[in-house]
Amino acid sequence: YANPYPAGTAALPLNLPWATAIAESVPPTGPVNPVTGKPVVSVTNITTGFPSGYLSQILSPPELSVMDSHPLFPYTVAWNLAVQQGIGWGTVVEAAYAASRGNHISRGTDINQPTPSADANSDPQSRRPYPQYGPIAYVNFGGKSYYNSLQAKIEKRFSNSLSFLSSFTWSHSIDDAPLCTVLANDGGNSDCFRYGLEQNWERGNSSFDVRRRWVTSLIYELPFGTGKMLGTNWKGLANQVLGGWQLGGIITQQTGFWFTPSTYFDPSNAYSYVGYGRAQVLGNPFDFSYGQAAQAANGCPVGHQSVTCWFNPAAFGFASPGTFGNAGRNILEGPVLVNADLTLYKRFRVKENQFFEFRAEFFNALNHANFATPNHFVDGGQFSSSTATTGDPRDIQLALKFVF
Repeated sequence: YANPYPAGTAALPLNLPWATAIAESVPPTGPVNPVTGKPVVSVTNITTGFPSGYLSQILSPPELSVMDSHPLFPYTVAWNLAVQQGIGWGTVVEAAYAASRGNHISRGTDINQPTPSADANSDPQSRRPYPQYGPIAYVNFGGKSYYNSLQAKIEKRFSNSLSFLSSFTWSHSIDDAPLCTVLANDGGNSDCFRYGLEQNWERGNSSFDVRRRWVTSLIYELPFGTGKMLGTNWKGLANQVLGGWQLGGIITQQTGFWFTPSTYFDPSNAYSYVGYGRAQVLGNPFDFSYGQAAQAANGCPVGHQSVTCWFNPAAFGFASPGTFGNAGRNILEGPVLVNADLTLYKRFRVKENQFFEFRAEFFNALNHANFATPNHFVDGGQFSSSTATTGDPRDIQLALKFVF
C-alpha cells in the first residue's frame, strides 16, 4: 500500500485508513449569546448560507480514521467479598462488596481537532496539529473504568406459601471512555469528548451509572382452597375455580442515568468530527432559590424541582468565545425509574397428567410514568424539561394453555 503521508509530513502513528466520515450540524441559535446578550463567535445557518470557502476548508483536507499501531486487548479485573447468615424460616441474608476495574478500553477522539480561538475569522485548518489533514478519528486503548458497590440481599426459599428475593445495590461507576467513540456512536446524552487532545478531562460518571437499585421478586400462594386458611373444606367446583391461585411479581426501583449539559452552538470555534459544545456552569443546578425569571420563562413552577424543571435552567449558559464550557461530563442525574410487573397464575387439572394453565400478566401494573432524560441543550428549547417517558404504559396479557 502507498504511504498516505505527503513528503515532509510530521510523524503520526497512522495505520491504513479504514473509514471516513464528517457531519456538519447547523446551530439553532444566532450570533448573540442569549445569556449575556453580547456577540459571540459568528455561526452559519441555512438562511445566510455558509461563508465563502467554508465547505472547501472542511472538506478538501483528507479525513482519516486510524487505529493505535499497538492495539491492546480490553480486560476486566473483578473482586468481591460476601458474608451470609441464615436467620431461620428458610431465609438467608447476605452482605457483599463487589468491585471491578476495566483496562485498555477503546476510545475514539479527533486528534486533529483545531485549538480554540475567539477570532471568528481564524482559519480552523491552520489551528490543527496536522494542518494538511482534516479530522482524524483516532482509536486508542487507553480508557479505564472503576466500579465499586455495596450489596445487600435477603432470600426466602419457598415455604409456608411464600418465596421472595430482595436485593439492594449502592454503587458508583466512573470511567474516562465516553460512549462517543467509534462506529458512529453519537454518545447518547452528549457523552462525548470536549477536546480530542485532552482525553483525561472527561473522567467522570459513567452514562450507565445507577447509584441505587432495589429489586424484589416474589411468589405467593393465595390462602384459598383445600388445606388453606380460607376454604379448607372446599371441594369440587368451588375449589377448582377459587383455590390454588398464585401471585407473583417483580418490583424495580432505581435512580436515574447521568447526562451532560451541552450546547448546539460551540463558542470554542474548535469543532470536532462528532459531539457537541459543553455548557458553562453558572450556579448550583439543584438550587431553585435563584434564576426565577429563567424558571418562569421555561414554564416551570418557580422555586422547586418539577418535570418541566428537572434542574434550574439558570444554572447553565454559554462559555466565553474561544473557550470550552466548564461543565463536567455526566454531572446531572436523570429521573428515577419505578416499575412493577405482576402475574396471577393457576392450574386447572383435568386428569393426573393433563391440565389447563391460566396466566394473567400485568406489565407496569401501576401504570407509573417514568420520565426520560430532560432536554440538556441550553439552546435546544424546553431546556431542563422532560418531555417524554421511557418504557410502556400498563400492558395486560392473558394466556390459557392446555398441557397433556
